[in-house]
Amino acid sequence: MGLEKLYNTYKGMQIAYEDCCPVICGYNGSHLIGAVTGKPLASFRKVNKDTFIDETHKDVQYRYLYCDEATILKQIKENKICKPPEKE
Repeated sequence: MGLEKLYNTYKGMQIAYEDCCPVICGYNGSHLIGAVTGKPLASFRKVNKDTFIDETHKDVQYRYLYCDEATILKQIKENKICKPPEKE
């Protein structure tokens, strides 16, 4: 499955990692991208030109993590999905 299709399947989902809950917000040639606030250990700020990040998460307050489908599926299976923020 192409990364754009995977992104459309999982966009907006929050995955529970040990130190953060990234929101799936984009993709590049080989990974889905999750946005986080704060500075989790494996996060980064700069993205390559070939990376798509949705407009909502293109802000200096966000850092990014690589997320792969296997990890997302494992988190869903283990019910480790963070609740999405309440909409006002």
